[in-house]
Amino acid sequence: MKSIDNETNTANYLDKPVKTLQQWRWRSEGPPYCKVGRSVKYRKADVDLWLEQNCVMPRHLS
Repeated sequence: MKSIDNETNTANYLDKPVKTLQQWRWRSEGPPYCKVGRSVKYRKADVDLWLEQNCVMPRHLS
């Protein structure tokens, strides 16, 4: 994934359908995104940080 990518490549990176990213945006969920005209772009750093913030530590490891 490039440092800034489109929703298709971001969906592939997250192993989710593009429709899921669209629903997350509509619900104000998911990773931060940028609008460039009518295009939606995701910064890899934002996606990686969002993933890190959404990790769940099992109790036996905490």
